[in-house]
Amino acid sequence: MMVLLTITAVTVLGTSPTPSANFVRGEVMVKFVPGSEAAMRVREVSQQAPLRLEALEPVVEQLEARTGLPLTVTQLTSGDWVVLKIDAEFLSRGVADRLRGYQNVAQAEVIGEERQYIGYSAPKKIAVTFVPGTLEARTVSETLTDKGGTNFSNLVSRLQQRAASPLKAEVTEQQGLVLQVDLKALTLTLQDRLQSLPFIESTQLNHVMTAF
Repeated sequence: MMVLLTITAVTVLGTSPTPSANFVRGEVMVKFVPGSEAAMRVREVSQQAPLRLEALEPVVEQLEARTGLPLTVTQLTSGDWVVLKIDAEFLSRGVADRLRGYQNVAQAEVIGEERQYIGYSAPKKIAVTFVPGTLEARTVSETLTDKGGTNFSNLVSRLQQRAASPLKAEVTEQQGLVLQVDLKALTLTLQDRLQSLPFIESTQLNHVMTAF
């Protein structure tokens, strides 16, 4: 028996307008303010042959520090637009690490952590179990019998706060949780955080691909 419940971390991440079309999950395009240090670095790198995206690492590190998310550069496009991608592998490991520090969590492990994917991949799922007899363990058990209700929603909300990411949650027969970062919601959050930075002129979602 598998119960699928999805909760959006409104209190943690805020709300974002719903985009009018599908977009690439985990990717946001940014353009830096002309004359800024980041813009000059992008222009310098774009004129190199061969193109060395790793030369943008100082810019990426600054964006990671300001957004709180692991990022990589996947492409430079015309007009000095930079395509940023959330590092889903690193993100899942970081969320698991934070969840291990949550009260009464007995175990939090990334499922299939050793598997490597090429191209797009959703954040890996995280198996979470609680110390038997605790409020969290009872809440999960009650959810299997449709008695969890508000308590389960509150539990997932607290886990999201600990993870600092929106989560989708599944309750398993073994009275544990399988959690996964909601990459669509997190992409919108990333766009909001980037747009608020003073050295970024504009942001947009990447609509190159239409669906997954």
